[in-house]
Amino acid sequence: MENLLSQLEMSDDDSSGNLDSRPTPQSTLSVVRDQIGDWPSWRKKTLRKELTPLRKLIGKNALFWGMPTTSVIHQPVIAGLLTLNRRTSKSAPEFDYAEAAASWIRGIVESITIANSIEAIAWAHSLPLLTHRLEEQTWSELLAHLVWLAEANQPANNDSEEDTSSVTEFITSVELRLSLAYSTSALPLCKSQRKEAKEAFATMLDRLLDGEGTPHARNIAELQYLLASCTRCLMIDAESKKGRISKSARLQYEWLVRQTLKWSAADASPILSHSLDSPHFDEMLKSALKLTNDDSDLATFKALRGKRTGAAKELQETSTHSEWSELATMRTSWSPKAIRLAVNYSNREIDVELASGNETILHGTSNPRLVVNDELLSIDSDWEEICWETDKDLDYLELECNYTRGWRVQRQMLLAREDKFLLVADAIMGPAKSQIQYQHTLPTTDNITVEQEPENTESVILGQRKLGRILPLALSEWRSEQRHDRLRQEPVRLEMNTSAIATYAPLFIDLEPSRRNKAVTWRQLTVAENLLQTPSEIAVAYRVQVGEAQWVIYRTLGETGNRTFLGQNVISDFYVARFMRNGETQMLLDVQPSSSSD
Repeated sequence: MENLLSQLEMSDDDSSGNLDSRPTPQSTLSVVRDQIGDWPSWRKKTLRKELTPLRKLIGKNALFWGMPTTSVIHQPVIAGLLTLNRRTSKSAPEFDYAEAAASWIRGIVESITIANSIEAIAWAHSLPLLTHRLEEQTWSELLAHLVWLAEANQPANNDSEEDTSSVTEFITSVELRLSLAYSTSALPLCKSQRKEAKEAFATMLDRLLDGEGTPHARNIAELQYLLASCTRCLMIDAESKKGRISKSARLQYEWLVRQTLKWSAADASPILSHSLDSPHFDEMLKSALKLTNDDSDLATFKALRGKRTGAAKELQETSTHSEWSELATMRTSWSPKAIRLAVNYSNREIDVELASGNETILHGTSNPRLVVNDELLSIDSDWEEICWETDKDLDYLELECNYTRGWRVQRQMLLAREDKFLLVADAIMGPAKSQIQYQHTLPTTDNITVEQEPENTESVILGQRKLGRILPLALSEWRSEQRHDRLRQEPVRLEMNTSAIATYAPLFIDLEPSRRNKAVTWRQLTVAENLLQTPSEIAVAYRVQVGEAQWVIYRTLGETGNRTFLGQNVISDFYVARFMRNGETQMLLDVQPSSSSD
């Protein structure tokens, strides 16, 4: 394994991670050998020490928390290390630990990933039991690499505005250190890791979370790994009688548990994650909830899994938005049958995940495509939140970004709780009247089929059952009246062409089960100001009816004014209301000009 050590030596001009001032595996190996001293005596010392193994301290699946079943490369090694006993079973084939250790070291030479970092935790906890399964040279070099990884991958002091801290860094700079201190505390080199781990725990959570438990969008796909690592750390920390992790860091952890509930689906999988199946996700959550011991979080977890919880006031709020994280998640309730929408608007893209119960309808990027005067425009700024509202009736998020040539787009996403519809709309506004070609493609999942009605412009969403309908409000209800504007089927794409200074492209997605087979109709309303009709590039309004349920939607595209439509008088940028049985309207949302510009 000496050749592996030489591969990890960092040259003085290395610029990949500014690691030249930190210990190398070779220098760490020298310290390890000095502190071990006589190997036979060291082996006897480690074998005499009674240490609760990780599988008993936390659980046999502790290192598989959050890990998808598709991640199979490291699982056999981790499983083998977790089941190590003080005595080797004669009936079980002996695992080649020396080759497995060499393979792990080769892996971190190529790249440091979450998977091989979790394997590092397994190696660290197995060190005492490996002293009589590995030769002195192999065992010492394995430990040297573990210590090197913990120190080399720690986050550097970062004074820049953009922090790139990762979950992998947390696992290696916090949990790996704590694991080394727990399993091999007889070595001063490892014992000293505990203090570093405790300090790094608080520092890393400050960097990774927004202060209320939500990670940045770049780390949301790894949220389950972060919670799993934090939970294991706190459970190991509980075994210590002094130098415990700080109360402020524990508070951050409590927020993290709460937000993980909000970012988990009805089928116990994380939202907006690459891990579509996580068999031990619930086991991890239950362990975390035992640590926090929060009645409201526990009630929320039970509701999410379809269990009775008592009064609704015991539950956490269903939705959250973090401008720092560039994330939002909305849901109609904590029922496993609820409708939920998650939004990631980082990296100049809008990624969405829409689900109804355990069926995911949309998952992927949904940026609008804009061609103006035959020129394809590109996004010229980040998406920024300009309005967030949440109450008992709805969740509403409005984003804005600039396109080239002085054009801008405002994306609206409104999820109505009781009414169970989602409105997704783009307001496109430019500097001068132009020929606008607009497209919005919905990222439907493989298990979803969208069928167009033969005569109407509406489309039906089909999964395991009929899930809902898509109504393109800016289009006429009848196909015979359409020329260039249309809602395509494969892929599901709204296409609009107009000559204007601004245009509005709303999609009304009805997801109420009881209305699946009800009659549908909608029409654009006349908007007037000072008794004169207002052009649609200045303001638009629509009336939507599904069965007996009816709504009205109004949007300003130019200057706000005192306008009327359908007998309704508004001074708003955006207005949504439902019709009551007596014919009057009940306001759901009223965004005033001042709210839009804050």
